[in-house]
Amino acid sequence: MAPKLIQSAGIAKALGLSSGTIRWVRLAALLHDIGKIGTPEVILEKDSKLEPEEMDRLKEHPFLRAKMIENIRRMKKIALWMCHHHEKYDALTSDRPDRKAMTRKEAIEVMKDSVGTHFDPVVFDSFVKATG
Repeated sequence: MAPKLIQSAGIAKALGLSSGTIRWVRLAALLHDIGKIGTPEVILEKDSKLEPEEMDRLKEHPFLRAKMIENIRRMKKIALWMCHHHEKYDALTSDRPDRKAMTRKEAIEVMKDSVGTHFDPVVFDSFVKATG
């Protein structure tokens, strides 16, 4: 099972969400990157740090994916959710052109600095519990 799928479902479970909502969270996790279909390959495959305008273009992918599914009646429910995901943990724990991947512990420490501003404290605590 994909890490984002496991993490998302685990966080939802740790938050005490219903099994029906957890199923929707799993589906949203499965579809989370479909918006990259509208992102130029030159940006997706770049092996150096993205320029600010390239990063802005990449940041559009959550909104592109929501646009792709918002008119599918059964999927409309999660279209809005899909505009608001972020992958900071995955980005921190993966090699990037400008730096090596961090360990889980290092990534959690970096993320702690953003609790209350970038991350909701309750969701962050659930994330830490769910990801072991």
